[in-house]
Amino acid sequence: DVVVPAVTKHTKALFETFKTPEQVAPVNSRKHLAFFVGGVRGFGALVRTKIGCGRTGQDPAESKILYQQFSPGQRYLGTLNASKFCLLPRGIPAWTTRTFEAIYAGCIPAFIVDRNLFPFQDILDYSKFSVSIPEAEAHRVEEILEAYTPPQLAELQAHLVRVRDAFLFDDGREWERRGPLFFSLVSMAMRLPLKYPATGSCVAA
Repeated sequence: DVVVPAVTKHTKALFETFKTPEQVAPVNSRKHLAFFVGGVRGFGALVRTKIGCGRTGQDPAESKILYQQFSPGQRYLGTLNASKFCLLPRGIPAWTTRTFEAIYAGCIPAFIVDRNLFPFQDILDYSKFSVSIPEAEAHRVEEILEAYTPPQLAELQAHLVRVRDAFLFDDGREWERRGPLFFSLVSMAMRLPLKYPATGSCVAA
């Protein structure tokens, strides 16, 4: 099997808002350390609750981490563009569909999940453009993310912008622009030459 990005309801707006890398705000000019928008029920509920502990109802103008709030004067996409990191605890799969919106907007993904299987992880090195935080450390998310220096942040975002087109579908242009369809086929092609031992045999045929 090949894991591919999910289609998101914000895809069209993301393409219009962040048409070129120049429309992605440089990470070190962004006001907020991190942003989380999502519910606290179902999968990942405990981690999501830890993230929100003590942050519910804070003044968004003064908050380092926005929890279920938008940046002042902004809606969802504007808040993505005003945040250095996007907090991504697990959804129904180990990743959430907001992952791909964060990537396209240049908001560095901060995955808070112990086990994951990412789209195209056999091709792309996620450590170059995202960070991973153990679920047990979710209560320390602010401390952990503040430890990243401006040069480290700039490097993560630079890699993020380079790979962003692999994560959003653009109808009719997928092969031309080397989007998710292209990467899915490359990923599958890498697996086709593999040979596995015959059933009941310890030696490959």
